[in-house]
Formats: sequence, structure tokens, C-alpha cells
Amino acid sequence: MQRKSYRQLLIPIMIELILTVLIGSIDTFMLSAVGDDLVGAVGTANSYSYLITILFSVISGGLAAVMSQYIGAKYESSANRAHFLALIINIIFGLILSVSMFFGTSALLQALDVASNIIEYSTKYLWIIGSFLFIDALTPIFSAYLRSYGKTKYPMISTGVMNVVNVSLNALFIYTRTCPMDAVRGVAISSVIAKFCGLSLNVIFYFIYRNKDKTKPQLSDKQILKDIVRIGIPGALETIIFNLVMAFITTCLNHMDDDGFYVTAYTYCNQITYFGYVMCIAMSQANAIKVGWFIGEKRFDECKKFTLRVLLFAMIISIASATLLALFGRLLSIFTDNETIIGIGVTVLFVDIILELGRSVNLTIGNALKAAGDATFTVIIGIVFMVLVAGGGSYILGTTLKWYVLGVWIAKACDEIIRGILMFLRWKSDKWKTKALIKE
Repeated sequence: MQRKSYRQLLIPIMIELILTVLIGSIDTFMLSAVGDDLVGAVGTANSYSYLITILFSVISGGLAAVMSQYIGAKYESSANRAHFLALIINIIFGLILSVSMFFGTSALLQALDVASNIIEYSTKYLWIIGSFLFIDALTPIFSAYLRSYGKTKYPMISTGVMNVVNVSLNALFIYTRTCPMDAVRGVAISSVIAKFCGLSLNVIFYFIYRNKDKTKPQLSDKQILKDIVRIGIPGALETIIFNLVMAFITTCLNHMDDDGFYVTAYTYCNQITYFGYVMCIAMSQANAIKVGWFIGEKRFDECKKFTLRVLLFAMIISIASATLLALFGRLLSIFTDNETIIGIGVTVLFVDIILELGRSVNLTIGNALKAAGDATFTVIIGIVFMVLVAGGGSYILGTTLKWYVLGVWIAKACDEIIRGILMFLRWKSDKWKTKALIKE
């Protein structure tokens, strides 16, 4: 298989992420026309649904790293077998969670004590998208397969079509309904339909461009599953911890006032800052594919130098984009005319410059470590610092000291910087070189 260059991998991933961010912002803008409380309700529901769907990344995350290393080592029949095994497992997980959310959404949100003025909207939204979680289980399996073989433009096309469908249906449901609950139901239904379209395209691309190697896999099913789980569980656990901390922060924000004011401000700030680090995410994902190929080919020194070059550019781009967003913080007026929310956002965006510096290191080096098979280190660091610094700091600064959203952002920035330093030191230590899946 002819290897794609870094640029060939990066550009489709970057476009895919930009489309996702842009459409997410349009979704928020559309909902804000109905009411700020709907934005808070959907933001709250999504924060919990993301946490649930992270369970799927145990397999899909491990699959991406395993396939890239196998392909680099020219074990392509084993890479294809890994995809098949991962698909079966995620189908089972997806159906179980879909049934669980169909019957248990209301009880879940009541147990989480969501703000009273948004719980009805959050429940209806989460019930609809939760009942179709099996779509979220299958999509990353096919995306991981295509990306591992360097076919990054096809997941990009699927995401583009998915987002166009989502926005079109959102416009139909939001602007033609007469009450807020209709708008919430509409947004949820359009999300499900759009995700199904994206999955369908990924499946079509898979059958068109799949590797047709029919030879016997070089590795046993037991070894393949062991490799997937070895990388997938720590990687997913790190993401689960992150989302648990974010859910805890969302709960704290819901308790800061009865009207959901602060959680709405937080949702708007999250939405606009996503533009600042989307390029860094794309760079880290493209680099992770290259890392897997490098390690499969035993080109460790080239892998190390290449990743450090990517990191330098990621840091520069992250700081520059975050600074621009801070200088033009009044862009929040696109979403809301509430001057208090806009004022909070302008202040938060300046703190976000520091946060993005740390996040650029975490994304680039963290994804590289996972692709190298060194996922356990990232989860240990995450358990300690995301929980104590991001979660605990948000409670102390945001709730106890009543710095609210600003306090939350300061705590998150401290967490990213500390973990970024530790990730960088780990990469420089070369210990990840001993974690390759193919030893001979």
C-alpha cells in the first residue's frame, strides 16, 4: 500500500472537523433563536450522551492504533480481521445502550439533578438520540478503517453530507414549529437522521475501497483482541474520565443558579473556543496515523522527530487562533444578546489562550502515545490531574469562591498545562518505543 503524506492525511481531517464545528455553531445559533434555555438544555443532554458514547471508543480507539501499526508492519490481513472483530463487539454494545437509554433516560437526568427549567427539554432530546446510540457505535469503526488505510477524505465526505442534512432538517424543525418542545424534538430527530446518513456513506465507502487481502491473518483473534483492548481500554478510560469531569462541571454550573444561566454561558463559550483548536485536533489525528505506520515499520527516531515538528506547529497555531478569538470575543453576540453572557465570554476567551497552549501538547503528544501503544501513561496522568485540578479546581474556584464560569476555565487551563508538560517529558524519554505491538 502506498503511504499517504502527512498533508494528504491532514487536509481532509481538518476540513471534516471544520465542517463539524461550523455546523455545531449553526445548530447553537438556530436554537438560540428559540431561547437560551434550550441551548443550555441541549448542551447539558449532549454532555451526558458524549459520556455514554465514549464506551464505544474502547474498541474504535484501540482499533485505529492497532490497524495503523499492523498496516505499517504489512500485516494487512490481521488489520482487516481487527476491523471485523471490532465491528461485531460495537454492534452488541450499541444495541444494549440504545435499549437502556430508551427506557432509562428520564431516571438518569433526574438522578443527575439537572436544572428544573431545562430538565424536560433535556429529557426529550436525550431520549430520542439515546435510543439510536447504535449508530454512534458503528460510525467510528468504519471511519477508523478508512483512516488507517489513509482514506481520510471519505470520512470527510460522509461528515460533510451528514452536517448538511443536519442543518437543513434543523432549519425545517426549528423555524416551522410553534413551541420550544417541538424545536427540541426536531433537533434530536434531525441529528439521528443525519448520523444515519453519515454511517451509510461510510459503509458504502468501506465496501468500495476495502482491502481485499484474503490471506490468513498473521495473528490470532485472541492476540488481535488483546492488542485492541490493551490500547482501547486506557484510551477510552482517559476519555471517560475527561467526560465525567466535564459532566461534574456541568452539574456544578447547573447548581450555580436556578435558571440555567451559567451553564448556558458555558455552552456558548465551549462552542466558540472549539474553533480555536480544531486545527490542532486535525494535526494530532493525522500525526497519530503516521506514528502507527512509523512504529509498524520500526522507524522510531523518525517518528519522534516528526511528532515534535508537528507539536511545534500545533502550539503556534493554537496560541495564534486563541488570541484572535480573544481579541474578537464580541463574536458571542452572534449567539445571544445577553450582555452578561457576552461579558463572561470575553473574559474567558483570554484565559483560553493559556488553556489552548496546554491542550495543543496534550492532543499532539497524547494521541501519539496512544498510537504508539503507550496509552496507560495518558490515563494515569488523566486520573490524577483531570479529577483533582480540572474537577476539583472548578468546584473550588467556580462554586466555593463564586468565580463561576471564569473559575471553571482557570481550573481547566491549569489542568491542560500540567498534563501537557508531563506528556512532553514522556515523549522525550523514549519509553513509548518499548510499547510497539509487533515486536519482531
